[in-house]
Amino acid sequence: MTREEDSGDSEGGELEKLRQIAYRDYLTGIPNRRFFMEELSSRIFNLSGSGQFILVGIIDLNGFKAINDLHGHKIGDRLLVEVASRLIGLMDPGDLMARLGGDEFAFVLSHFDRISGVRDRIEEILTELTRRIHIEGVEEGVTVSGSIGATLYPDDDSDPKTLLHHADQALYEVKKRKQAAWSFYLAESFPQGSDPEESNKFREVINLDSAEFLYQPEYDLFQGSVCGAAAFIRWRKGGRRWRKEQSVTEESRHPVVLRVGERIVLHRTMEALRRWTGRERDFLLYVGFGSHNIKSQINTEDLIPMLMEFQDVVDRLVIQVDQTVAHHYFDKIRGFFSEVHRFGAHAAIDDFGFGGLFLPSLMKLEPDRIVLSSSLVSNMTEDPRNLGLVANIFLTGATSGMQVIATGVERASHLRILRKLGCTRARGNFLGCPLPELEFQTRSVERMVVEPLSGQGNPLSSDQILLLFVQEEPYSWIEAHQRLFYSEAPTLPEDALLLAENRSQCGLGRWLSGPGRKRFENYEEFREIAILHNRFHDFVDSLLITCRSLRWGERLNDVQREDVRTELENIARNVGTVARRLEGRIAEAK
Repeated sequence: MTREEDSGDSEGGELEKLRQIAYRDYLTGIPNRRFFMEELSSRIFNLSGSGQFILVGIIDLNGFKAINDLHGHKIGDRLLVEVASRLIGLMDPGDLMARLGGDEFAFVLSHFDRISGVRDRIEEILTELTRRIHIEGVEEGVTVSGSIGATLYPDDDSDPKTLLHHADQALYEVKKRKQAAWSFYLAESFPQGSDPEESNKFREVINLDSAEFLYQPEYDLFQGSVCGAAAFIRWRKGGRRWRKEQSVTEESRHPVVLRVGERIVLHRTMEALRRWTGRERDFLLYVGFGSHNIKSQINTEDLIPMLMEFQDVVDRLVIQVDQTVAHHYFDKIRGFFSEVHRFGAHAAIDDFGFGGLFLPSLMKLEPDRIVLSSSLVSNMTEDPRNLGLVANIFLTGATSGMQVIATGVERASHLRILRKLGCTRARGNFLGCPLPELEFQTRSVERMVVEPLSGQGNPLSSDQILLLFVQEEPYSWIEAHQRLFYSEAPTLPEDALLLAENRSQCGLGRWLSGPGRKRFENYEEFREIAILHNRFHDFVDSLLITCRSLRWGERLNDVQREDVRTELENIARNVGTVARRLEGRIAEAK
């Protein structure tokens, strides 16, 4: 075997190891939400036209919270591990079970001799969940039960996210009855894709013309000025806000909005764009389209006439499609983007980073822009793999001519990292929250929170990216300190325990045991960083021991809190100094 082949095998093994970490639930070891959504998308694609069907469902545990509160989170974790093991044991070859988070699990069942077999499989799951679970530390054992909501594909011919949403709606019906039972999502039960009360609310909202549009500013990081906006909707009833902000893409998936409000959504955002003609010509407005738009061929029935009507501003419109939808309807999206380009608008892939669409496939769609997943950006300082993925996407965008927009910028450290990676456009609550149109028009011009960049440097090397993570991750400690030690909650926050007890699971801990060790273990600076990492956790350990039995409001006075912050800042600065010194040594050696 040649050295190159051996290196390739080693890298392949490392990639497979990283894939296992990324797609497995950290507690139970079974597939996580990310793996579930990608696998579901793949199965739907493979089922197309086959005449077969699959059952998609969500399981919610009844009684878990009471056990967790009574016996503590360690017993609760052991309970979840045992439940996961039992559920996996019920799966047949080709079935899928995953943990979505908390006490929620999701499944795909694919083997039935007859439709009545669906009922038998679900009843089997519910029966298994009621069996007493024996856990070390709880002499009498514990018992839980389960509620299940499910939907059948392709009878429910939806994309993966909507299928899971429909299963969740069916689960909601079960939970309302406070029973350990199950329910199907059926069109006749949910004529507008939701429970009747919510459907009536949507009709009233749209009929009363009470949909308020919000716009989140996008910043040009070179100029330090607002260069665009993403459209959001806030629904109101009787002057009272009753739904949180959601992107136009997400909200447009609701069938009632599709049928009654779709044309209004796009038309109003285009009207707003026309009112903003005084802005710079490179100001862009982002509007999302979901899977239902593509399946109902809205591109020919609604979109094209509207692009013709607003031809004077169409070059400032960005039509964005979620990457999951693009993966699921690849050929339709390619044709859709071609039409968008033909009329002079821009096309973008939204929520990119997690999902089934990879960069080579993405480039075949020929989008003008890639909008990064907000969760990918916000987790850059928590996992070095996320930072590496973001850096790779920016490099690919730069070499292929696609502009990459970062979303989910929630902290100053996010902004510092993005600028070093060559990001030119970004949005997030740190830069500016979604605002009503009038407020957006005034405040987004007045507020210049971003200092202009003097110029764009060369792409970072892999070593520089690894050390950039080390320089920025410790500042998340300070923000964690703000949450934990300034909280007025009456009990110890769960993430305080995780922060103190799982030192190998914090961002820097994962770096030290993973890519950092592999690359820098032989450097003295690596050992210095490890010592500082332990110093941080030892410090937090001592704080938690002091504070554990008291109410948070009684724990630390203002002087003590400031002392805590000062110590954390000193540790963070020292880590950054050591990382920069190591970066300099490596640069000199080259």
